[in-house]
Amino acid sequence: MEPVPCKRIRLEASVDDQDESLQRSESDHPTDSVAESDWLTEMDVGIRAFVNPDVPGFDCTLKTRWEDFMVQEISQGSCAELTNIDSVDFDLDHVPKPDTSLTITVLEPHRNKLESLLNRQCDQIELAAPASKDARTELHKAIRTIYPELDSRTVNSDTRQIIVVNRANKLPTFRLPKNQAYCRFVLYKEGKDTISAIQLLSRLLHIRPGSFAYAGTKDRRAITTQFVTLKGIDSRRLSALNQKLRGIRLGNFSYVPKPLFLGDLDGNRFTVVLRSVEASDSIVREGIEAWQRDGFVNYYGLQRFGHSTKARSFDTGRYIIQSDWESAILHILLPTKADLPCVQQLKRDFMENRNAKQSADRGPPCIERELLWGVAKHGFKPEALQSLPRNLRQLYVHSYQSLVWNRIATRRICELPPNANQCLHVVAGDLYLPSAASLDCEPTDDFPTELELIDHVQPTDARQMTNRHTLPCPKVATEADCSSIPITDLILPLPGFAVRYPENKSGQWYHEMLKEDGLTVDDFRHQVKDFALPGSYRALVVKPKDVSFTIREYTDSSVPLIESDLKRLEQSTGNKSSTSNLSTLDSQLKQHSDSGKSERAVVLQFTLPKSSYATIAIRELTKSFTEKR
Repeated sequence: MEPVPCKRIRLEASVDDQDESLQRSESDHPTDSVAESDWLTEMDVGIRAFVNPDVPGFDCTLKTRWEDFMVQEISQGSCAELTNIDSVDFDLDHVPKPDTSLTITVLEPHRNKLESLLNRQCDQIELAAPASKDARTELHKAIRTIYPELDSRTVNSDTRQIIVVNRANKLPTFRLPKNQAYCRFVLYKEGKDTISAIQLLSRLLHIRPGSFAYAGTKDRRAITTQFVTLKGIDSRRLSALNQKLRGIRLGNFSYVPKPLFLGDLDGNRFTVVLRSVEASDSIVREGIEAWQRDGFVNYYGLQRFGHSTKARSFDTGRYIIQSDWESAILHILLPTKADLPCVQQLKRDFMENRNAKQSADRGPPCIERELLWGVAKHGFKPEALQSLPRNLRQLYVHSYQSLVWNRIATRRICELPPNANQCLHVVAGDLYLPSAASLDCEPTDDFPTELELIDHVQPTDARQMTNRHTLPCPKVATEADCSSIPITDLILPLPGFAVRYPENKSGQWYHEMLKEDGLTVDDFRHQVKDFALPGSYRALVVKPKDVSFTIREYTDSSVPLIESDLKRLEQSTGNKSSTSNLSTLDSQLKQHSDSGKSERAVVLQFTLPKSSYATIAIRELTKSFTEKR
């Protein structure tokens, strides 16, 4: 069974693709014609097979606008939906009550003045300061306790000390009880990536980006909702930010005892518009029914592998596993057409003069400059790589593991025979686990942006990273039980020193492929802790859940065909945000129905488990590979 040649699904880039806060001029980017030859393709990373190659696909355009791609995170059975933006009170019954008897006594002489300030009868008051420092401290503490809306400070005048009291220009803060220490909220964003949204919030709140915790990053070219937690903050401060935010909303606040960690999600709910569909309704329906029934090959998507064919992240990972530090570092520093011009220039400068410090000193802020400073200090040693963020260091080796998995998956689909009904099935020696699609033992990292790597590293506890997920114990299929094991329970290992390998041909393929790359399984037991790879397991086939679709006609591709949470919220409250240009869908469609050529779109809804890629799922449906334009 050979991999089926596939068509191209067009991934359109529109004018409003750019986050306004991050836009660069056209001269900052390589031209499409130049850069296109440097992009990795799905074929480059082993994505070649289909579950149902004989079911016809259909041509379409994906992500014509970011409004055509909606993602809602699912965590603990709850879907992240923005339904309100009002602040909430925490449970005051669990807040320790201060002893106010003393503070009331301290404030009694000043009560009338303080009440007049609180009632805005004046803008500032002055109180006589007690002579002793302890007494002044007690007075300040009493004001904070009884009047959290006020600020006080001691001021030295020429002849005496006074206490000046003003109304606070910030919302009163509270010490949250332990069982409600974190404020959890839904982050809604349009046309922005998670990292830039978090950075904007951190600037407005004057806190570090690393204080925010979330399960994973969401796409920029989409409307997305996800859960975020932040320690020790009043939801009123967060809700108040909605007045200032554009393309972002915060809502559905609650208080919880624990933060989120990377990977703390069950999956994602997708609503996707596939435009310019020319296939008949029957072909579309047949394809979606087969897709829902039989699923798709659960490949790692292109996000896992970076961008460039010239400096492929999995090659860097292979060099690291081999402890070939010089090759790994030089590979990262290879100039590529996918780089920004300033980064290209930095890399060329180093390749020409081989003076790491000189190149780094005059280079722009980027991960390559950090690496060059590491090389200047340590030479081509593993210590130089330590100058890179930990998530990036590990991403390179995870990229190599993912490449091996993709290639093995293609061989497993194509070379081990289907059953009498020409369907994929489990064969003797395969590994399987019940509910394999919900496995919780995989690395969750995709190739991040430079913005994420330089400016934002979510804090992680090393023990939590190593101990939160333990490897499951897969079973080996026998001839007797193959027919009773669903294909969605079949798993393939991500190569490592602690996993079990299939006990059939596909198990041998791992050793053959590693040997071709000059590696053995023992090499994954690396002497450098960050690069020691126990491996994990991943379901070979995943079936989308809760699938529904409609076929709609349109004449203007700028008219949205799906309604966002924000639009529904505005309609329910009777408010119209100046930041949202969406009007009601029906009126827009009616307005444009008599102008121009009518086209057809498929509006598709489905749910995937975490670590599965929507673009890979849609590839099975359309029998296409993605092409950037």
